[in-house]
Amino acid sequence: MSRYPRKHTAYGGFTLPSGQTITVASGADVVLASGASLDVQDGADLNVAEGAAVNLAGVGANVAITGETGAVEAGQVVHVEYPAAAAAVGDRYVASANMKVGAYTLANGGLPGDGHAHNVTVTHTQVGGVTDTLGTITVAGTNINDEAITEVITPTDGGTTQGVKAFKSVTSVTGAGWVVDTGNDTVVVGFGDKLGLPFFGTVNTVLAAAIDGVREGTLPTVVRDADEIEKNTVELDSALDGSDVDVWLIVE
Repeated sequence: MSRYPRKHTAYGGFTLPSGQTITVASGADVVLASGASLDVQDGADLNVAEGAAVNLAGVGANVAITGETGAVEAGQVVHVEYPAAAAAVGDRYVASANMKVGAYTLANGGLPGDGHAHNVTVTHTQVGGVTDTLGTITVAGTNINDEAITEVITPTDGGTTQGVKAFKSVTSVTGAGWVVDTGNDTVVVGFGDKLGLPFFGTVNTVLAAAIDGVREGTLPTVVRDADEIEKNTVELDSALDGSDVDVWLIVE
């Protein structure tokens, strides 16, 4: 007979360092009481055999897995956390500047400031009574996996254009094809409310979302892509306001 009980309840917090492994045998349970945490670091393994379970006991318990998301099995329900997700800032990357052909001066180090990947927004303002030929804006930076990406955004007359890719950082913003008419139109570049998802997908598998601990009554707008991680995004029905955001989805 084993010296250890088949069911262990964690009331505090436990961190499994890189290189270490916990194996939950078939028929055994690991139970996290409310307020407890099990933090599995990059390079560590939590192996749950068929017939075993990891149980979260009520609100406040959490399993946090950092590192490669590829280790997550298809069919699992995953909790994606966005702590203090910042409200959209229209001029975060480029303050109001004359439109031009060439590179714009980048503000705030090209970072959204909250550590999350957001879509890029471009806002145009007409000057001189006639809209210029607006051309395009090319944004270069990195995605949620720190891989280099680019996106070409075409400004709209007097409006804000929402990019479709989630940028964790922006390294350059470059104008092309712009032609002045009666006055030099201006542009600002910032980020919006779309957040990058850390999983590839082909269908919307999001089950629920919450902001500031309150579940959204309307499901978020979700875009999935099987080839480019930066095209997998989630946008809550409520505008981001610096509160924590939580999303629950099924991994494909």
